[in-house]
Amino acid sequence: SCLSCAKGYYCPSAGMYNVTQRCTAGYYCPGGDSVPTKRCPAGYRCRTGESAPQACTAGTYQNATGQASCINCPSSYYCVATTVNPV
Repeated sequence: SCLSCAKGYYCPSAGMYNVTQRCTAGYYCPGGDSVPTKRCPAGYRCRTGESAPQACTAGTYQNATGQASCINCPSSYYCVATTVNPV
């Protein structure tokens, strides 16, 4: 029986038995993906090969979807974990 594609990877061709494609930066691949279609949500970052979005930590934010990194909170603002817009 066939196995699902591994977490953090995608398998673009049917019948693959070796995983070769790491999930693209800005997306996450929870497993069983044939293409990376799950865009990273705002407030999170998704580096290459992520199986789940990673929360932006306190002191950083991300106001756009599909991003691989978080942005440092500007001076005179504060940002808690998963901040979308600095306060």
